[in-house]
Amino acid sequence: MEQTETRRERHKQQRLERIREAAWQLFSTQGYDATTVRQIAEQADVSPATVILHAGDKAELLLLVFHDAIAQRLGVPAHEDGAPLDVALLRQLQPFLHFYGEHPELSRAFCREFLYGKNRWQEQEIQQAQRFIAHLAEIIDGYRRRGELRRDTDPTLLAELVFGLYQGLLQSWFCGAIAFESLEPRLAQQFSWQLEVHRA
Repeated sequence: MEQTETRRERHKQQRLERIREAAWQLFSTQGYDATTVRQIAEQADVSPATVILHAGDKAELLLLVFHDAIAQRLGVPAHEDGAPLDVALLRQLQPFLHFYGEHPELSRAFCREFLYGKNRWQEQEIQQAQRFIAHLAEIIDGYRRRGELRRDTDPTLLAELVFGLYQGLLQSWFCGAIAFESLEPRLAQQFSWQLEVHRA
């Protein structure tokens, strides 16, 4: 019985992986709006009902494939090269910025669905963001313990603020208010200004 359950679970995971790969291939080649669940099902060699059962509708599939892409870029090791904290924090965000820049339309759709949609993968995305904030807080705390920041600096609150600045600028780009090329310079400037009051 246990072997049957294991085999069933393995087949389920294999189907889900085929669905993920098919969704990403179609989203990235023909666009989010032009892609249908039926096309994803055909590409993955499953029925549309199987796609919806295992992954959800098109919006849920987008969050699922972006979750994987973001997970691959989480937790860039901090460089021990004496870089200022604002530079170290920007380095953590650069892999995401580069990915979004390579897929601007998909990234806009992802932002829309994550912020305003309701689906089964949303809690997973929130937890992923929380893990990233915790990673930023660890980096910040390292600078505080080395005496480069004030001792009363709260690493978690500062990490949340840094992440909020990043999210705000990202949404400004998504809605067309600023150019993509200005994201990194603006983040660097905002980080530098914000961290100034925390320097020892």
